[in-house]
Amino acid sequence: MKPGGGMCAQAVCFMSAAFHRDLGAPVHGMPEITLLASAQRPKPQRVAFDGLSVNEIAEYFNSRHNDCVAARWEASVLFPGCPKDVLSDATASLTTDYENALRSYTLSNTPVIVPVDVGRMQGLHLNRPIVYFHSTHDNTVTPTELEDPLASAQLMHESIFKRNGLRPLNHTAEELSMLAHVVVVMGCSRDRTNNPFALEKRRERATTLFAFNDPAHFPFMQATAHQLLLASSYTSSDSPVDTALLGWMLPVVPRAVQMPFLDEADGDQAGILSISKTLREITFRCANGLPVTSQTTFRDRKPEFRLVRCNRAAIVECLSAILEFEATKIENTYGELLGGLSPSDGSRWSWLEVDCLDVFIWDAEKRVSKETVRLLSLHNNKAIAE
Repeated sequence: MKPGGGMCAQAVCFMSAAFHRDLGAPVHGMPEITLLASAQRPKPQRVAFDGLSVNEIAEYFNSRHNDCVAARWEASVLFPGCPKDVLSDATASLTTDYENALRSYTLSNTPVIVPVDVGRMQGLHLNRPIVYFHSTHDNTVTPTELEDPLASAQLMHESIFKRNGLRPLNHTAEELSMLAHVVVVMGCSRDRTNNPFALEKRRERATTLFAFNDPAHFPFMQATAHQLLLASSYTSSDSPVDTALLGWMLPVVPRAVQMPFLDEADGDQAGILSISKTLREITFRCANGLPVTSQTTFRDRKPEFRLVRCNRAAIVECLSAILEFEATKIENTYGELLGGLSPSDGSRWSWLEVDCLDVFIWDAEKRVSKETVRLLSLHNNKAIAE
C-alpha cells in the first residue's frame, strides 16, 4: 500500500521529525526523506517524488541517518471468533485498545502516523465485506469476513469529513479505492471520566477526541478513535478482497525505546499492554500463592500509560498530571517507589502505568516476544485450572 500519489507520506515524516527536535532528530527536506525512505529500491538516476509504502515510512525513521528516533508498525488485534459486526462496536477491545494506544502516545508527546483511506474518511465504502486475516498459534492464517459499518447510511453523518466540515470529493468509486493516505496524530482532549477521583464527570466528555494534521486538508482536524479506525486504509488497491490495515499505527519514538504499546503488526515484539495484562493477571489471581477470584476496580476506568524518562523528577511530574495530586502528595504517597530512582539525571525510558492508585514502572528499552507472553498466559491458565 502506497499512501497517496503525492507527498503526504513525506509530509508526515517531516512533521514527526520536527516534533522530536528536542532529541536532536534531524529534519530533512522532501528530497532527502524520499531518498532515505526508498533506500531499498533500485537506485534510479532521478529520485521519483511519489507515494511511500508503509514499510518505507518506517524505513525512513529507522535509517542510520535518523539515530535519535525509531518507528515500528503496531496494531490493535482482532481475535479469532469475533462477531462480524465488531467494527460497529466502539466499545470492543479492537477500538478501546486502539484508543488507549493513541492516548498514551500523544499524552507522552509522541506523534503517531496513521494510515487512512480518503474514501472511508468521507464515509464511503466499496460495497463489499472487509476480510481480516489473523494468525493462529500454529502459524496458520485464517480469514475473517467482517461487516462494514460504513454501509449503513446512519454513519454517513459521523464521518471524519463531516465532523470537520469538509465537502466530499468528486471521485468515482474506482478512484476512491486507490486513495490511500496518511495523517499524523499530535494530541487529544482530556477525558475526565477516566479519573476515578474527579468530582466532575460529564457524559459528553466520555469520548476522547484526537487532533491530527492532514497534509491534504488542514492541521488540527478532529476525530474519535472509532472514526480513525473505520477510516483505515485498504492494504492494496489491487487486492481481490478488501483487506484493511485495521488498527495500524506508527508511533515515532526515541531510538532507545524498544517496547511498543500494542503488539507489532508484522513482527514478533509484544507490546506493554499485553505484557501488563498477562503479568498482572498472574499476580492478582495468585496473590500470596493462593488463587484470587476478584479485585477491586472502578467502573469504566482504564489504566493510564505514559512513556517517560525513568527518574524521580519526571515520574513525579507525570503522576501529578495523571492523578491531579500536588508533587508533595506524590512524594509522600509513593516515597518507597521513588526512593530507588535517581533525582533527575536518569535517562532510561520507561512505561509508567497508573491503575487507580497502583503504579507500575516497566522498562521500555527491553524487548519481549509475543511467544513469551503467550506461554506465560498458557501457564497461568493451566495453573488456575489445576
